[in-house]
Amino acid sequence: MIGPAVLLALALLIVSRPPGARLEPATGPTILSRLRCGGAPRDGPTVKDTVSDVELFSACLEAGLSHAQAAHAVGMCGGDSAWLTTASLLAVGLDPDTAWAPVRALPGCADIASLASAATRTGASIVAGCMRVADKLATRAADEATAATERAGVLIALPLTMCFLPAFFLLGLVPVLVSLGADYF
Repeated sequence: MIGPAVLLALALLIVSRPPGARLEPATGPTILSRLRCGGAPRDGPTVKDTVSDVELFSACLEAGLSHAQAAHAVGMCGGDSAWLTTASLLAVGLDPDTAWAPVRALPGCADIASLASAATRTGASIVAGCMRVADKLATRAADEATAATERAGVLIALPLTMCFLPAFFLLGLVPVLVSLGADYF
């Protein structure tokens, strides 16, 4: 009875920090801040992030904002900094092709940049075109997710195959072959 109590006391002494250390702020991002911000992916924006950015851009345009204001709104709402750069370049009156170059470099946004630069010259609405691009990107994201799931299924099944296939041979086929061999020899 005394043995577990002593082990528990030792574990608490080893693991616990002094009371003053618990009052100091933690360094680095906390779990709550990571959940709130969503965390940035390692390799840049994902296709789902791009879909959200394009849908927000389209909604801003449909609400009556200019291209520069809509791009600024996307950049401020967590979009890539390329949207803010484009908004700034459009606000100072730069050529549309040059101004939309930072967004064109984002994955899946080349069509949006082409639509927007053409619409700046012609004055046509690009809301329907933006929604088509967002739908195409969402379909691509779903296809990528399905492919990743299928790859994971194959990788999960591989160890099972390595275990069960030899067992099938040893327990299923070998006795049958031995009994057939015993009948013929």
